[in-house]
Amino acid sequence: MSALVETKYGKLQGYEKEGLQIFKGIPFARPPVGKLRFQAPQPPEPWDGVREASKWGGACPQDKIPIMNVGEMSEDCLYLNVWTPACDGKKRPVMFWIHGGGFMIGSTAQGEYNGKHLAKNGDVVVVSTNYRLGAFGFLHLSELLGEGFPSASNNGIRDQIAALEWVRENIEAFGGDPADVTIFGESAGGMSVSTLLGSPKTKGLFAKAIPQSGAANHSISSEDGTRAAKAVLDALGIDPKNPEKLWEVDARSIVKAQRASAKLTVAVGPGKIPQTAMTLIPVVDGDVLPRGIWEAINGGIAKDVSVMTGTTFEEWRLFSQMAELTAGMSGGEKPPEIDADKLSQFVEAGLPGRAEAAIALYSKGREGAKPQEIFTAIETDRMFRAPATRLVEAQSKHNKNTYFYRVDFAGPTFGACHAIDIPLVFGGVDNPFGQMFTGGGEKARTVSKNMQDAWLSFAKTGNPGHAGLPEWPAYEESRRATMIFNTECKVVEDPDAEHRKFWDDILPR
Repeated sequence: MSALVETKYGKLQGYEKEGLQIFKGIPFARPPVGKLRFQAPQPPEPWDGVREASKWGGACPQDKIPIMNVGEMSEDCLYLNVWTPACDGKKRPVMFWIHGGGFMIGSTAQGEYNGKHLAKNGDVVVVSTNYRLGAFGFLHLSELLGEGFPSASNNGIRDQIAALEWVRENIEAFGGDPADVTIFGESAGGMSVSTLLGSPKTKGLFAKAIPQSGAANHSISSEDGTRAAKAVLDALGIDPKNPEKLWEVDARSIVKAQRASAKLTVAVGPGKIPQTAMTLIPVVDGDVLPRGIWEAINGGIAKDVSVMTGTTFEEWRLFSQMAELTAGMSGGEKPPEIDADKLSQFVEAGLPGRAEAAIALYSKGREGAKPQEIFTAIETDRMFRAPATRLVEAQSKHNKNTYFYRVDFAGPTFGACHAIDIPLVFGGVDNPFGQMFTGGGEKARTVSKNMQDAWLSFAKTGNPGHAGLPEWPAYEESRRATMIFNTECKVVEDPDAEHRKFWDDILPR
């Protein structure tokens, strides 16, 4: 069967491989260049004849990271990809992937995001999308620049919405069901999924959602967004009174200038938690996000959407160990070991007035643990698990198909760290990325199969349970059932309850 398909915008020629039909580099919006830079995405231009769809689209402009292969960069980057068992008119469930990278880096061309195993093993259609990153996608200019830039905010999220609209209009031609879309993503991709759950602009675009290691806490106020934008404009030497200069400056200068925003501290989420470095993120702009993400979900905006969410056991371990790894690769100095004084200093920065209590609590049961290990445990909960708990609590009030998980399976190098779920879900435990995180081998493959089957079952039915798992109850505050993914999977009710209760006083409910 030929991998030739006709979309609303023209014909596409993909290719066949390993029993799948694959289409890469499909434009879902016009190139956001020239006067479309910092503007909302516009529908793609139709084309005549047959367009080749066998190569990745460009990665959105970003800093180069030595261990990440994102492909060639270009501002012309609004492309998506499709893996399908067949373009045969059958209405299969659609799984729509949003990559992570702190809203600053990443692309669909990364090998760890290959959708072939999910598509083939589950008879589903997998879609992955690029979106504008950093200043290009998250510079909040509408307050600074006014009428000429009415939609100059949250454009990375607008890109994701445009890609979902493309799916609604075209995925049936690829053998997918536009009424049965599951959005899933990890890290900033998971935060994006949560953002889409909290936006009124996404109604009807998806039926199910899986935020992985990225819950509903990552939005900032318009005031903080404007401060971050002003820092970038100042670094570029651009006066807000002359916004046309933003169309003239080259992309690399913008990537360099956006580093200025990382020096700021912004207040994130309902708890107004201080955060530095990651400041170009979704903004409560009155349009894409009329209110905070968690507040919207808590109010029932996503009541018709089934949600499965969770974290890994020690998310933050990746960031501490990667700092050492990248320093070694670049020939730089390794970061200094965290001692007791630095532990207090770092925890106080993220939890003003609560450092002593947090350190005391997270030291219990960890006799002999190094300060770095205590910091990893606190940051794992501050940045990931506590916000994920808030999300599952909020959503479970409105939709009974709400599920919670934790990945405890530990690789030999980074443990059960941030991003270990990517190769486990995508079935890539034996490729280089997967081996680095999981160690590869039979145990990793067993965990991967259980997680893949859970994700596929959820995409098909709204329930992640399957024959390889113990019974997985939906999340209710009376039980707080949590699936623990490991070589032996189990359901635990309210794991780490004492830690959870600590965050009740910090993150509003």
